[in-house]
Amino acid sequence: MKEIHTRIGILTAANPGNYPLLAPIVRRSGGTFLRVKEAELPRYGREMRQSRGVLLGPASMVCYAGFFQAVDRGLIHNGDTVLLNTGEGCERAQWFKTEVEKES
Repeated sequence: MKEIHTRIGILTAANPGNYPLLAPIVRRSGGTFLRVKEAELPRYGREMRQSRGVLLGPASMVCYAGFFQAVDRGLIHNGDTVLLNTGEGCERAQWFKTEVEKES
């Protein structure tokens, strides 16, 4: 099994349980999976905090980072319906809160 290096515990699943359900839906809809670098997440966290006043946790920021990347790449267009599945605050990941707040 491949060794996974991340501080975001939820991302350590080597075989994500929902992948068999989600992958066919993504393919049928013409969607894609995007890769997000963990080191970039505090920047996205700062942007979210400054623009919306919300401090999310790192797993939630993975979702938002992917969303912003998709917009930047022209994969999401005006009028498209987008569902962002998040819900984690930063209280369980104090290291992330510290990184987001240190440059705010």
